[in-house]
Amino acid sequence: MKQLTGILLKVGKEPVIVKIEDTLSAKQALVGGYIECVQLSSRVDLVVDEEGRLKSKEPNIHFADPHRLSIVGDCFIIGVNPKIGKFVSLTEIEQEVYMFRYALKKRLEGIINV
Repeated sequence: MKQLTGILLKVGKEPVIVKIEDTLSAKQALVGGYIECVQLSSRVDLVVDEEGRLKSKEPNIHFADPHRLSIVGDCFIIGVNPKIGKFVSLTEIEQEVYMFRYALKKRLEGIINV
């Protein structure tokens, strides 16, 4: 089975680059439920558990947008090919950018348990 390179964002942990099997069940296993995508850019999505709040999962990421969006539970960042609407691996540059961004974000928010 094809594997995709993404970034796993576990609650309270540093981001880590992972290989994700390109199946629905593997993606659901990473987030612990049905998946929902939050668009980070035209080529990158954040994949979350769509029922994370109903399951009272712990906070993971907070966004400083007008809606004060907060992501709960484990999630992962993955590339998207908008022309075909499928998940793809993050490029090396995307990996570096998002690893830095979310490691710093979690440290500043004080939600990493070392």
